[in-house]
Amino acid sequence: MGVYVDEVVLESPGVNLAQGYDMERVEVMAGPQNTLYGRNTTGGAVNYVTRKPEIGGEANGFLSAGYGRWDNVELDGAFGAPLGDKGAIRIAAQYHTRDDFRKNSVYDSKIGGHDKYGIRGQLAFQLTDDIYVRLKGHYEEIKSDQDLVMFVGTRDPNDPTQPCATPNKPGACANAAGYMGSGDQLDTPYDMERPRLDVEGKGFSAHVVWEFDNFTFTSISAYEESENDYNEDADGTPSPDFHFWQHTEQDQISQEFRISSKDEDKLRWHLGVYGFWEDVSLTPGPVFEFGSRDAPVPFLVKAEGLRENTTYSGYIDVEYDVAEPLTFKGGFRYGSDNVQGSARAIFGRPGVWGENLSGPMYSGDDLPDFEELWTIARANGLNTPTVGGPDNPDANINDTTWEEWGAKVGFDYRMNDNILAFAQWSRGYKAGNFNTAPMTIMLGLADTPLPPEKVDAFEIGIKSDLAGGKARFNIAGFFNDFRGQQISQFIGGQFTRVSVDSEIWGLDATLDLAPMENTFINVGLGYLDAEIVKGSVGAADPGNALPGAPDLNLRFSVRQDWPMGNGMFGVMVDGRYMDKRWFDVANTFPDQEYFVLNVNGYYTFGPDDRYRIAVFGKNVTDTVYATNGFEGLTVGGNTMYMGQPATWGVRARVDF
Repeated sequence: MGVYVDEVVLESPGVNLAQGYDMERVEVMAGPQNTLYGRNTTGGAVNYVTRKPEIGGEANGFLSAGYGRWDNVELDGAFGAPLGDKGAIRIAAQYHTRDDFRKNSVYDSKIGGHDKYGIRGQLAFQLTDDIYVRLKGHYEEIKSDQDLVMFVGTRDPNDPTQPCATPNKPGACANAAGYMGSGDQLDTPYDMERPRLDVEGKGFSAHVVWEFDNFTFTSISAYEESENDYNEDADGTPSPDFHFWQHTEQDQISQEFRISSKDEDKLRWHLGVYGFWEDVSLTPGPVFEFGSRDAPVPFLVKAEGLRENTTYSGYIDVEYDVAEPLTFKGGFRYGSDNVQGSARAIFGRPGVWGENLSGPMYSGDDLPDFEELWTIARANGLNTPTVGGPDNPDANINDTTWEEWGAKVGFDYRMNDNILAFAQWSRGYKAGNFNTAPMTIMLGLADTPLPPEKVDAFEIGIKSDLAGGKARFNIAGFFNDFRGQQISQFIGGQFTRVSVDSEIWGLDATLDLAPMENTFINVGLGYLDAEIVKGSVGAADPGNALPGAPDLNLRFSVRQDWPMGNGMFGVMVDGRYMDKRWFDVANTFPDQEYFVLNVNGYYTFGPDDRYRIAVFGKNVTDTVYATNGFEGLTVGGNTMYMGQPATWGVRARVDF
């Protein structure tokens, strides 16, 4: 999936959700995207569209405040105003904070809090009747404790040498050392005192739209920068088994030019060219430790990867009304992706580090940087401490270029005013990549690339408005044929990427109903059959299911409004069901099926419904569920990343 804000891709995953405030709408597109935005994707695109300054409008804005469980405070606001007849400004900001709410029983302390800040400013100018310019700058920062990591065992608690009858269920099974855990997701027995996730992001963009008689010219120029500090007690136990650190710095420049026809023409088209330049510095540092806190025996494998990514591409998208009910859709992209850089790693064994890691190992503070570790290693007698870089250039990332193409061909057929049938084939691609996992570098494999990811996607379906506008039913079936699908996994004691071929069959259906006045019902169903047909590692055997792909998922929402006084009172209940899925390509680590239920009550009133008061409950049944997981971070045990427990609170908002 590609994530964009105002059509600017956010390549760093750490900042993807930090900008989601003062939104006008969110656009979601499934399948390969080659011809809509500058940066192509194989799985889909999510475009967050911010609310823009309104030239010629009136001053407007909103203030919103919320309070919830664990002293969760959320403050959001925005203000926009005209600047004369030809300009406008809009400023938006957010501040969210939450107290620590999970107990770390090892240190008898609390963790789990966060602080989140963000500010965005936009200026818009109608320079002439034909030229529109919008400038945007933003800054976001998150200071938080890492999401809950929870240990789940696979061994019989009465005999840890034997398998458990109900493995991977919190609190039910043990690891090889006999540790079980309480199964309480508010109890986090970490021997790392303060796991954390800190993110900082900032950027600037300029959008220029120039209207001509027969087409529109658009230019989107953007700079984005981010920094991410991440550490965790990855095994989730009181024993010093596996801790992980990573520091990432990323900056990117993107430039897109496109020209588009006027929408009212029978033939609609747009042409674009795109450039993307990215620098990434990645320093992962997993620490394996044996012994005990009183007598630690740390092993450290720390890596440093520097990458420069350069992308150039050109694309075309066409729609042509062949006849009144039939529209042809087509598109093509050709792109060149270059990756170059360097990689090196350092390995320390008992007796090399001395006491230099004992502090960060348990406090969660930063590890020494690469050069400092090198100095420590040499001082303790390790004469050849690194692989890669100056010591072994063959382990570096090669200067590699991939050239690929994407395309789409499809038809829309309007059966009548209320039913649209469609069919489409599309080919997507993602550039090849290099593993910079520490052990990959130590083994001299950093210069071995993963091949480009390619997919042929087929989709057919119907969109319909029924019952005089009181019902909407959409259904689509799809088949995706992936070659070289890139999947992140934890295999053999390291986080790495594997390349597999896979086939995904699926069905997605939604039904919207308005059976009576002020009653709204939405039901959605998704079905997947996602299978590996060829793997690049022995564990990814043909016939295994893809990780993270449940056979079935269901979601629903029911909303009822009642006029009350000079306003409207309403209640909404929504929920989702997720079937069992696998967390690994080997299909040895399953998740449990789960159901999450949310409730929201609100009252909207005043002139133009400008006042709103709401109460909410999320995960009201306090379902314990996982969002991801990794296998084997402790012997006889796995790790799950848990969803949020039950929360509730109140919100108030005023629009002006």
